[in-house]
Amino acid sequence: MEKWTKTRIIETYDKMRDRSLPYAQWTHQAHIVVGLAFLDVLGLDGSIAQMPEAIRKYNVAVGNQNTATEGYHHTLTLLYLRALQQFASSHPEMDLSELVAAALSAPIAAKDWPLTYYSQQRLFSVEARAKWVEPDLLPLPVG
Repeated sequence: MEKWTKTRIIETYDKMRDRSLPYAQWTHQAHIVVGLAFLDVLGLDGSIAQMPEAIRKYNVAVGNQNTATEGYHHTLTLLYLRALQQFASSHPEMDLSELVAAALSAPIAAKDWPLTYYSQQRLFSVEARAKWVEPDLLPLPVG
């Protein structure tokens, strides 16, 4: 697994925000890293307020579209922000780079982790892409 130093984390966060991050570097892992950086900088409320638009703008800047079937996904974004905040809150002793390393080796980093709580039909619906929808398989853990 790649080493994510605090410098690399913040650089990736900054490049995503200013839309200069090469699209090839906008991986699932980078989404988690940037989500944790948003939370570190802005907290949960600030991240929920700013990350959705940052992703939409980034998508457009790299030539992707935000439509009913591709691009930005609101439920996934909020799900991960809330889960990553809960993960961070349960590890207050860790600095950002330690937190990133721990999160990337935890179940939350698996691409199919959201399917623990959501059916594919619900999670990949037009509605879930456009707005927050509650899970239909298991309730989300409350922390």
